[in-house]
Amino acid sequence: MGSVIWWTTYEEGKARLARYFTNDTKHGVVKKNNVAEGLAALLSGLIMTTFTNPLDVIRTRMQTSRVTVPNGSGSVSSSQGTISTIRSILTSEGPKGLFRGYTPRLGLSALYSLMFAYTYELCLDFA
Repeated sequence: MGSVIWWTTYEEGKARLARYFTNDTKHGVVKKNNVAEGLAALLSGLIMTTFTNPLDVIRTRMQTSRVTVPNGSGSVSSSQGTISTIRSILTSEGPKGLFRGYTPRLGLSALYSLMFAYTYELCLDFA
């Protein structure tokens, strides 16, 4: 899911931002612009992280929290469901709980996005 968000916002952002950073167009085609590509990469990383961080928090909580459920032959350990995990986070921490670890992840995402976009555009130049 993150990749779909990143690529969609990167290509759209690159096209829109390139119009603001260059006046040199030829036959309606906007020339390659490194500033627009860098900003589009950062924006894509921001949007992707904002959408996927709550999902990662829920997944991590489900993986790390175990609930002991008694059954006829003893007790069995199982994890909570998705809805009950979301309710638990919202009840105990509020909406802010869904964004635990957002800042460090955003920093990593920004670095990753810049390096990935630069490498991608470099490979396109050689292709």
